Amino acid sequence: MECAAFDQRFLDAIYLSFELTAALPADAQAIVSQTCSATSNVYLETLSRLSLHPVFCSTVLACYEPLFPELVARWPTFAHTARIAAGLGGILPVVPYMVELAECLLLPGERDKFLPAALGLSDASNREEVCAVSHVAALETLLALNRLLCFKRDVFLPLVDTRILYHLLAHSHRAVRYIAIRILCIYLKAADAAQEEMLEKYGVGRRSEAVIGPWEGRDIDYGFLL
Repeated sequence: MECAAFDQRFLDAIYLSFELTAALPADAQAIVSQTCSATSNVYLETLSRLSLHPVFCSTVLACYEPLFPELVARWPTFAHTARIAAGLGGILPVVPYMVELAECLLLPGERDKFLPAALGLSDASNREEVCAVSHVAALETLLALNRLLCFKRDVFLPLVDTRILYHLLAHSHRAVRYIAIRILCIYLKAADAAQEEMLEKYGVGRRSEAVIGPWEGRDIDYGFLL
């Protein structure tokens, strides 16, 4: 596929934004602008890495949409499970036709393996080990899982591991407990009243209260984000 027009559209979009221009690695810029020699595999891997980057994802999708499934299919060659899930959770509402590819990437093996792999845990991890997971890693994984379930619950339900989620209800970070409760309520199809009861029981507070946590380098209210 001839990609010169896509490359020019991408570079034009990048140069319109100071943030994007400053964040674009020099080697990626050279490869996309074709100012250096690169094989087709290196070219596609460069675009694939950019497509998973939160800063560049939407721009790559807008400029290279015909290539985007190929770029996403390459994610497992360089990214861990949690990051792949986060990327898919962000793009599926925009490109729902890629749900089958998402299934292939996230549901290839036994059920209930997603959360242990994404959080760096074993199948036999106890509550203390689960709660020792950093809140940053836990929030990235749980937010991705929540988004996937909200997009298509029945498809991504096998990703849920209720044992780990119940352990996370004892996590020290309030936002982690909040999203764990939200996911459990989606899994159980719990009523709003039951969710409110769980939020109070596990020290999160009512849904109207702010639940602050880190997201892509800044603090946000997870109650508003979800």
